[in-house]
Amino acid sequence: MEAGQQQIQDEEYEDVRWLEDMMRARDEEAAAAAASEPDALDGDTPPSAAALAQPRRRHNSTRPGSTAATTSVPSTTGEQFDDIGPSLSIWSSLHAAAASGAPYGHGSRGGGGAAANPAAAFVAAALGLPTDADAETLQAVVEAAAKEQQQQQQDGQDVQGAAGGGKQQAALRPAPAAAARSQAPSSVAGQRLGQAQVQPTEGLPEATAGIAAARGGTGPYASALRLQPPEPPRYPSAGNASAAPSEPAPLNFPVWWMAPFWSGSGYSSEAINYVLSLTRAGQVRPEDVWIGHHGDVARDKVVAAMAPEDRSELQALEAQAGGLHSPSPLHPPVPRAAVVVCHSLPTNWQLPEPTSGADDQCPPAAVKAGYVYLVGRTMFETDRLPRAFVARCNSMNEVWVPSAWAVEVFAASGVDPAKLVVLPEGINTTWYDPDLYEPMPLPQGSELVFGEPPPPPPPSPPPAAGAAAGKETSRPYRLLSAFKWEPRKGWDVLLEAYLTEFTAQDNIELYIITKPFVGNGDFKQHMHNWLKRAQRRLGLPADVLGAAGRLPRLYVISHHISDADFPRYYKAADAFVLPSRGEGWGRPHVEAMSMGLPLLATNWSGITAYLDPSVGYPIAVERLITVADNSVWWFRGLKWAQPSVKHTRQLMRHVFSHREEARAKGAAARRRMVERYSPPVLAAELAAHLRRIDSLIPPLPPPV
Repeated sequence: MEAGQQQIQDEEYEDVRWLEDMMRARDEEAAAAAASEPDALDGDTPPSAAALAQPRRRHNSTRPGSTAATTSVPSTTGEQFDDIGPSLSIWSSLHAAAASGAPYGHGSRGGGGAAANPAAAFVAAALGLPTDADAETLQAVVEAAAKEQQQQQQDGQDVQGAAGGGKQQAALRPAPAAAARSQAPSSVAGQRLGQAQVQPTEGLPEATAGIAAARGGTGPYASALRLQPPEPPRYPSAGNASAAPSEPAPLNFPVWWMAPFWSGSGYSSEAINYVLSLTRAGQVRPEDVWIGHHGDVARDKVVAAMAPEDRSELQALEAQAGGLHSPSPLHPPVPRAAVVVCHSLPTNWQLPEPTSGADDQCPPAAVKAGYVYLVGRTMFETDRLPRAFVARCNSMNEVWVPSAWAVEVFAASGVDPAKLVVLPEGINTTWYDPDLYEPMPLPQGSELVFGEPPPPPPPSPPPAAGAAAGKETSRPYRLLSAFKWEPRKGWDVLLEAYLTEFTAQDNIELYIITKPFVGNGDFKQHMHNWLKRAQRRLGLPADVLGAAGRLPRLYVISHHISDADFPRYYKAADAFVLPSRGEGWGRPHVEAMSMGLPLLATNWSGITAYLDPSVGYPIAVERLITVADNSVWWFRGLKWAQPSVKHTRQLMRHVFSHREEARAKGAAARRRMVERYSPPVLAAELAAHLRRIDSLIPPLPPPV
């Protein structure tokens, strides 16, 4: 490695060490302070505003002394409901900020009681009080509202009991989130958790079956895996009980989804799919969905290349909260308090310590906007999280992850399991629909890396023989792979398996769609250099690159592919193969499945949520290995999977030889995507979670 590159990596590592050391020092200081303070939140007497400013000590949750515990992230789980009731547990952060005289959301705990600071002004306006109302007045209003709500709840329970066990009334006091997570998982969730993790292959050791198998059993957090959302609200219908409502019920608190919408990244596509599925399916009113760019660079070329209807709808949602493209209509006077979703890597989240990039903070600065609940949406690809991620996850009220495997990894890393909720990533099955596309005429636009150029196509047959000559079996069998060029994607495993299993005598081709992760994009040279280093180990002759008739054809496609053309590449292929070392979810995997291709992929990490032998071919894992990739600091010291080259070879040969079986699994894969991950299904599940959260948060007390 060059000295300059090593210096850059050392500097990056020093940055994260500095961050971790700062967090540790704050932890120790806060813990010492908390140990000397009485627990003012126990008992039946409603606490004062000063008491609410103190951190609440609870099991395995928000860090003592962190911003989340004092001002910005009121917890709605566990003991706080038992101690102080729902209203106070939700609004305690606002009152604490008003009492302290500090800007809401930045954790200061100074003196002062007047509401003459931005946070207190927001609280006062939200409650319909004069902006100069003092903290005691604010507290009295909310305490009165809390007592009234609790009395209404008690009255409702008394009526229910007197009715002799009639239909349960809607509870006015929301159930604690921890209790909600103890509900039984849905039938779909149960099917996912029960999927076989490993399919042993004769002659191979049984694969490592995800992190659960590595530790034995399904893990201690299985009961928290897929939170069962409440049933969607039922609306009256005039004469048709099955008719959908014309207007969804409003949310008390809108969702403010902050993600790298304009970056073109994987997080960007996932977030766009979430919010557009939500609004287009009519599950939530558009005015209750705001978006904001956060977590990555906004790229004008990405915005310009979007489908016009997607771009205009996203910009309209962004305008509701302010953003890059238009001023916010909500300022002034005061925005609605919102449920904020921070959808990015946790390194971009502002809690418990702020990061750089004040223009796209998540959660947003509370002196500009109010929020009542924080959700983190993220994922990772190794057996544990970096230490710097854990505190930020625990600063959220909830963390949404895409799979049961992710729940185990996050919990084992120190994230409070009560905060973890499984929300799968969706796929636009109406866009990735094989019936809508003609196949891309390959190898057009591809660069030949290995093998000899194909012979010229035969002349067009006469009309009488056209049907027979045009059979698909006349062309080579095509394997497709798509990934960023990085060690995690297992491109070396793919090359070794393909180049050692097949020769030029096999009527097969492999197409790799890729782009650089770091460095330059001369992928043909990268692969030639790799083969020169590996040829002796693989038992290939020294002149293998020039030897005629030895290597099978392999093409690389590295130019930009438009959204409209990408499905055509899937349509032109017969199977999709990617022996990666770890995936948070696997976007190209589900795109290929939605296009009806059988999937050959590593049987580990997020992929296990949707891949099993009924819809594809799970590749066995030999073992977990320590990450050797030094290009990104957060992977250091963690482990990911080493896919079996032998099993990858066997499966590629199997689909090549058993094409009808492979096609049948591809059709089953398409059905799974439509039934479980299509926009309407995803929108219903997402909306149920948002309404569950909405039910946990008491409405604002009425103006006085």
